[in-house]
Amino acid sequence: MLIKVLRARTYKVLLSTAIGVGALCMMPSCSDDYEWAQEKPSWLGQSIYDELSRRGNFSIYLKMVDDLGRTEFLSKTGSVTVFVPDDDTYRAYFKAHGVDENHISIPMKRFLVNTSMLENAYVLDLLTNQPSGDNILKGQVMRRTNTQWSVYDSIPAVSVAELPEASVSADYWGGLRGRHQPVYNLIEEGTVPMVHFIWRQMMSKGITKKDFSYLFNGTEFQEEDVYINNVKVREGNVTCQNGYIHIMDGVPEPLPNMAGYLRTNGATSLFSKLMDRYSAPFVSASLSNSYKDLHDRYADQNLYPALAGGDSIYGRRYFFSSADGNSLTSYNGVEVDGVLKFDPSRNDYAEGNIYTAGGEYTDNVNLDMGAVFAPTDEALNSYWNSENGSFLRERYPSDEPFENVPNDVLAEFLNNHMQYSFLSSLPSKFNLVLDDAKDPVGLDEADIIKGSTAVCNNGAVYVMKKAYAPASFRSVLAPTLVNENMKIMNWAIRSLEFRPYLLSMVSHYDFMILTDEALSRYIDPVSCSGTDPRWFKFYYNAEKNQVEAYSYRYDKKLGGWAGCTEDDMRILGSTLQEDSEGNSYYQINPVVENRLTDLLNFCIVPRDVNGGNYVGNGSVYYQTKDDGPMKVEKVGGQVTVTDQYSGEKVTTQDFVTMDNGVYYVLDQMVQPTFHSLMQELVEHPEYSEFYELLLGNEEWTTNESNLYSLISTKSLNMNDDNAAIQTFSSYHYTVYVPDNAAMEKAYSLGLPRWKDINNLANVYAGTDVNVDSLKQAYTQRVMNFLKYHFQDNAVYIGGDARNMSFETAATHSDGADKGLSYTLRVNSDATGITVADNSEKTGVVRITTENPEFYNRMTREYTFSEKTENGNINASSYVVVHRVNEPLIYDDECFCLKDNERVPED
Repeated sequence: MLIKVLRARTYKVLLSTAIGVGALCMMPSCSDDYEWAQEKPSWLGQSIYDELSRRGNFSIYLKMVDDLGRTEFLSKTGSVTVFVPDDDTYRAYFKAHGVDENHISIPMKRFLVNTSMLENAYVLDLLTNQPSGDNILKGQVMRRTNTQWSVYDSIPAVSVAELPEASVSADYWGGLRGRHQPVYNLIEEGTVPMVHFIWRQMMSKGITKKDFSYLFNGTEFQEEDVYINNVKVREGNVTCQNGYIHIMDGVPEPLPNMAGYLRTNGATSLFSKLMDRYSAPFVSASLSNSYKDLHDRYADQNLYPALAGGDSIYGRRYFFSSADGNSLTSYNGVEVDGVLKFDPSRNDYAEGNIYTAGGEYTDNVNLDMGAVFAPTDEALNSYWNSENGSFLRERYPSDEPFENVPNDVLAEFLNNHMQYSFLSSLPSKFNLVLDDAKDPVGLDEADIIKGSTAVCNNGAVYVMKKAYAPASFRSVLAPTLVNENMKIMNWAIRSLEFRPYLLSMVSHYDFMILTDEALSRYIDPVSCSGTDPRWFKFYYNAEKNQVEAYSYRYDKKLGGWAGCTEDDMRILGSTLQEDSEGNSYYQINPVVENRLTDLLNFCIVPRDVNGGNYVGNGSVYYQTKDDGPMKVEKVGGQVTVTDQYSGEKVTTQDFVTMDNGVYYVLDQMVQPTFHSLMQELVEHPEYSEFYELLLGNEEWTTNESNLYSLISTKSLNMNDDNAAIQTFSSYHYTVYVPDNAAMEKAYSLGLPRWKDINNLANVYAGTDVNVDSLKQAYTQRVMNFLKYHFQDNAVYIGGDARNMSFETAATHSDGADKGLSYTLRVNSDATGITVADNSEKTGVVRITTENPEFYNRMTREYTFSEKTENGNINASSYVVVHRVNEPLIYDDECFCLKDNERVPED
């Protein structure tokens, strides 16, 4: 029984315990179990080995095959494909590389032979096909991973001087450098794929001839051409008994991966150095032990010579987090600072390859790969010293560009030069290549350095004349990336999925950034509505890469910030979890997530499409992302934001214009109001008549209350008063509250009171009047009267000017407009609000700024999951209250009460 050659699929597979056994089954002089039938078809040629021998000019290749013990394999095995240069081609190759063809090392022989040999027999055109379930993917395949290459074929030795240096953030390689060992055995991850370009595949994948020319530095592609590992096929599809021979124009040596090419091409040494900050060595005991066993077993043949770096073999890996969920984000159990989009050293990288704990993955590796747009050293230096580079240069000055930029910040820059998909990043699609804001990166074919582009085994590297700043450096979230006192905001923007929103260059924002100091004192609206009021001190836990909070008792009697005692401390911490594959991670605390989400929604003021809601446009009140109000006053070079809980004006420490808006830095907490609409009404005796009417008829049955009432008290998990307006949803509203004088006018015009309706039975006792129907009609009109004072959309004096009609909660009960809302005509500016209703019996309402107690009163209607610190803000609506001195009349039908129906006043 002959032993087969081990294939190394992924580094993770090699780390499994089974490899130690599998590696011992590997022999160089091997053949398959396959046996030919007694009779062979007449059209078949000789075996691959015999055909190459017959031709006479492949002696160098056959000598390497013999030395590797693969003669039998190419003579009798049943299904193989080889890509072979002739002797003249090999001699030119060896001369160029300074190699004596008579003294080729065993690793180099394996490197050249095994990587150019595919399992299974392929005519060239069928290289582009791949089985997919019961179907065949035709013309889709651009890479093949089923070569005869084994990870044991060539273990590179790397000198200690070639190891990456320490960065300002970490020194992952310091352990190896500290051992004072001159050389280490260092491999890249994954098998080494063979890359091909065939016209059928190019048409299917959208690769144009012009794309090919850019990729191959000016080489023109003809439709009959086939390129294997960037080498043209001279003669293809030589049919043999045991497979196919494809004769090459050059040596189809294995291609480097993108990281390897960046490291060695000379033009991108600085970019490569920056990328290497995210790499680290991972020792493989299983791989090391297996190679040692092979070395010992075949010592007399010297097939597996002693490694220059000793017995230990290391894998070079890069920290990354891909869109497909695959990631490597920790080293020695500690989360790293900053990760790349993908691992550029992984030979079989393709987005969509999901690696399991057992090392198995999807086969998307054959269908696509990645791309890197690497600026030259000159381009990086130019960027660093430019106005665009000042964002980093001024914060992290250094002798060498980027030297002092932390890894988490630098990753933003590097990732803007990495694309998940080779096929989506071709030169013909440059205008569709997007940055982190989903806007075009700005790639141009003219910026490609001619002669430097390389197709690698896991993607393409385009060497560029320019560097491309990410949107994150130009957006309003930029300061959170680079300031040590904004770690909480930075984490929240990323973890709570605000990043795509704030990166948008289509929209514009005024963004209030709360520093870590500001976030150290937050009064909790949820628990403060219950019996155990709390306040939180948020903090960033670097070890867990999570934001957590200390919770303390809040003293309502003291109130304001004075109520923030440090009694009864509890921790709202993240929890250690384990996923289905056994990987550990920290789960965000749900309370922290809920409160920070609410705060971030409040801190973002999006400008509207017509240019309104713009801080500095002369207004004072602005609408936040979650429809709440924010009072911002800008006078000269000073900007203040009002904290709605304490009423204090907080002065911003800085405000800077970015490409998509302006950010403002606040060192003190600003948070939305806790004040509810019902509290506002109760606290003002001027509103008692309206409030009494709003409470509803105390003689309603349960069914009538469910049918008519505007106030819901079904849930105990609302504001302090446990009451909410049923017509409100998660939106913003205006309530115009008639004062008592205005209500008296309404009553004098014929608006019923509840006691008038309740007395109708006495008024019409002994008559044929249908009292129930009359009570129902009157009730509906009173309720519509009330609802007419509840307007959709919040309008503030000092907000953006309005001159339009707004819908109210009142609706038409019959006719063509049945079910449609009654509207109010509203005209607002910095001096006041004018409101016109539908009646000539009342005057036009003018709301002025005479008394701040009666206009622009901000309230918020909350719904909580429970009124404890562990409860959540489930929903809320924002309501602004204005006092009006005239009742607002939707229709004169509400003046329905007859003189004989009125109950005399006491």
